[in-house]
Amino acid sequence: MLPGYVGAKVITTPIQRWARSIVDDPNVNYNDVFQAVFDGRVVVARVEHHNYTTDAQGNPIPGCYKGVTVYDPSTPSAVTQQTAPTNGGLRIVEYLFLTGAIFGTVFSVAKSYYENKYQRAAAEEETRRKVREKIDGIKSNPYTPESQRWPRYELRLVHYRSQRESNWIIRGITFENNIPIPDKENTTAKNRNSAMVKAGEQALKYAADNPRNPNVVRVLDDNGRCIFAVRGHATGPIELEC
Repeated sequence: MLPGYVGAKVITTPIQRWARSIVDDPNVNYNDVFQAVFDGRVVVARVEHHNYTTDAQGNPIPGCYKGVTVYDPSTPSAVTQQTAPTNGGLRIVEYLFLTGAIFGTVFSVAKSYYENKYQRAAAEEETRRKVREKIDGIKSNPYTPESQRWPRYELRLVHYRSQRESNWIIRGITFENNIPIPDKENTTAKNRNSAMVKAGEQALKYAADNPRNPNVVRVLDDNGRCIFAVRGHATGPIELEC
């Protein structure tokens, strides 16, 4: 069925059998492209209309037949049973494989992006659920300091929004005789969860640096509710219920 050459190499019997199996497959359509490796080289086959075939003695029989044109993508010339394919034929095959590769890459990148997006959204929602469980039912709870002789320190979360950005600010306030004295510098965070973590770390550091202060260091969310409390102690900070 396929006398001739692929590039400068003779079409071997395995290639002929492979091509015959493609032609005999009833599910194969015209212009379908297939690829296989023979003797370490890639061979491409495309189902096409052939204007002749050969009998058992190799004599041509004119007509319209379903045949296979074989290409060797690694060489510029490829002689088949019918005629040598033009550069356009080779380019069509190259475009088909290039299009498939591009589509596969884009699909993989998009799939990875959306999977990671949904995982992040699920993790953030789980964090919000835990926070809601902790502060559910807790209303604004003013704190009466244990001693007026010692300063009282609070950390408050403030959500700042503008048309271009959305940031969280951790504002520290020291109360001296109930007079609020804001910290000179505020800490910022990109989201609420990060702000809560940073505020908790600052509260623990303040309590560790002031072990003799009997007043509780509290972290208040953007609604003014206590979400974390800690007190200094000689053995180290002690976490308390709000």
